[in-house]
Amino acid sequence: VVSVKALPAAFPVNFAVLDDDIVFRSSPGTKLSAALEQAVVGFEVDRIDPFFECGWSVLVQGTSSVIVDPDELERARRLPLRPWAPGERRHYVRIRSELVSGRRFLPRSHPLASAFGAEEGAEVVSMEALAGAARARP
Repeated sequence: VVSVKALPAAFPVNFAVLDDDIVFRSSPGTKLSAALEQAVVGFEVDRIDPFFECGWSVLVQGTSSVIVDPDELERARRLPLRPWAPGERRHYVRIRSELVSGRRFLPRSHPLASAFGAEEGAEVVSMEALAGAARARP
């Protein structure tokens, strides 16, 4: 999520995790411009299972930047990061994980869900869970 004309704008991206930071590929445009300006951005990833009524959500907030260091760029190129959208995505953008928060939503039938109450059936999700989700995607 970046700021465009003082309003939040969210864009879907394929991502991977590098040293607990979010990395994605970009072509010229809003996301790359924000990274070139080292803007503070938000990144959210969710997984929801509507059948079992459970899931999780992680929000990462931090400074975005374009990866230019040759060693870091080589590491980013080795990530399992394949854009689904058409067009070339030559630039690698990194979002520093400066603030990370998350919740796991338990199904109502789960024994711990009732212990927390209907509104509180959530727990913190770690960066390890986020990294696992990134690795699990095709």
